[in-house]
Amino acid sequence: VYYPMTSGGTDRFFNIRGVPLFKDDEVIGAVIIHEDITEYKQTVELLKDTAELNQKIFSESPIGISIYDETGQCVQTNDSVGKIIGATKEQILKQNYNEIESWKKSGLLSTAKKTIADGITRRKEIQVTSSFDKKMKADCYLVSFSKEGKPHLMSMITDITARMRAEEALCNEKEFTETALN
Repeated sequence: VYYPMTSGGTDRFFNIRGVPLFKDDEVIGAVIIHEDITEYKQTVELLKDTAELNQKIFSESPIGISIYDETGQCVQTNDSVGKIIGATKEQILKQNYNEIESWKKSGLLSTAKKTIADGITRRKEIQVTSSFDKKMKADCYLVSFSKEGKPHLMSMITDITARMRAEEALCNEKEFTETALN
C-alpha cells in the first residue's frame, strides 16, 4: 500500500505491508513493515518528466531526427525528416541506411559507418536527390550512441537549400557590383 503523508510541508511516501501472526489458528498480532519510498517516487517522477521533455523536443524539433539501430534500420523518426526529404514517417521507418542510394552517393553512408566505429560526432553537408525525388542541399550531423548495449546512430538533418541559394545570389550580386565598378 502506498500511503502519502505530509511532514513539514513535504510530501512523503511510504510502502506499508503487514503480515498477520498466528497462534493456534488465531491472529494474535501482526508484523508491520514500514518503508519510506519518497526518494524512489521523486526519482520516478523526475525520470517521467525528463522522458516527456525529451519526447517533446524530438517530436517538435524543426530539425529532422532519425534513429537507426545496429543493423541500419530506422527505428524512430520525427515528422521534420519527412518534410525535409519529401516522405511520410512510415516510408522513412521502412528504410535501412545501408540501402539508401542518396547516402551512398553523397558519402553519408561511409561517414555514418565511421561515426559508429569510433563514436566521433560528424557533420557533413551534402547535395542529393532523396529517395523520394526531392533535390536538396542538407546539413547532416551523425551521432553514435549505445542503447541496450548495442550501437545506434542518430541522424539530424536540416535543409539548407534556400540558404545556399541566397548565399550564391549574394556572391553573384557582389561579383556583378565589383565588375560594374571596375
